[in-house]
Amino acid sequence: EARADWLQERLSLQSKDLNQIVHRYPRIFTLKPMTNLEPKLHYLQCRLDLDDKTLRSIIKKSPSLLGLSTEDNLEPKLFYLQELLQLNSTQVGKVVSKSPSILGLNVEDSLKPTVAWLKKRLGLNGMQVGAIVKKHPSILYYSIPNNMEP
Repeated sequence: EARADWLQERLSLQSKDLNQIVHRYPRIFTLKPMTNLEPKLHYLQCRLDLDDKTLRSIIKKSPSLLGLSTEDNLEPKLFYLQELLQLNSTQVGKVVSKSPSILGLNVEDSLKPTVAWLKKRLGLNGMQVGAIVKKHPSILYYSIPNNMEP
């Protein structure tokens, strides 16, 4: 319960929001506030230039992000989105705030093939694909054979 109280206070969550997070990601109780949760929250907030309200919204939408490794999972995805799509940290933060589960996608199996397909099939460069992703991040979830190819 101390972990739930800590998270509720740290993110200024309503009780119903905390209940929703626990229901969606019960593993939250296995994460220690000072060694797991705070470093991850701080990383996301600083790396993506997020205010408290936006950070809270992201965690409410996708609490499983708190269980992902920063070094092995989050940073490679954020780096990929930022570099390949030529987005700055704030722009990547806006993409993630619109669709936080984008950070659950695999770079090699999902992100790279979709971006490569958009570039090749539509004749776009990284900046143009980045502009599309900024407006419609859900495009990165689409299956190429099932959704994008005729």
